[in-house]
Amino acid sequence: MILPETLVEPFVALRWLTDFQSFSLQQSAMALWMTEGHHQQHIRRIRKIYNQRRNNLVDSLHRRFPAGDFNLSGDNAGLHILVWLNTIKASQQNQLMTACQIRLVGIFPVDIKGDENEQCGLTLGFIAITENDIDEGIK
Repeated sequence: MILPETLVEPFVALRWLTDFQSFSLQQSAMALWMTEGHHQQHIRRIRKIYNQRRNNLVDSLHRRFPAGDFNLSGDNAGLHILVWLNTIKASQQNQLMTACQIRLVGIFPVDIKGDENEQCGLTLGFIAITENDIDEGIK
C-alpha cells in the first residue's frame, strides 16, 4: 500500500490494532452465546450427529467387507477412522486411490515408507458427508 508519509505511522498503528486486538462486539456476542448455554447445546447436538456418522461408517464397513479383511483404529473417538486393509498391499494403494477418484469417493492414504508388502492404510473422514453418502462411498 502506498501512503503519504504523514499517514504511514497512524496506518501502522491502526493495522496493529485490527490484526492483534480482538473485537469487543464479537467477544461480547460469543460470551453471551456461551453463558446462555448455546455453546454446550451446539456441542451436544454436533457430538450426536458425528457419533451417528461414525457409527454408520463403522457399520457400513462391517456390512460391506468380510470379517478379517480390515482392522480399525480410532473408531471410538475423533473425526476420522484409520482403516487397515488386510487384503490390499501398500503397492496396490495407487490403484485403489484411482478407483475411488473415478467414483468421486475421497479417501486419504496412510503413507507407509518402506515395504510395499505392508498393509494399505486409509484415513476416512465422516463429518462433512451425510449418512447416505457414507453408505454409497463404502460400496
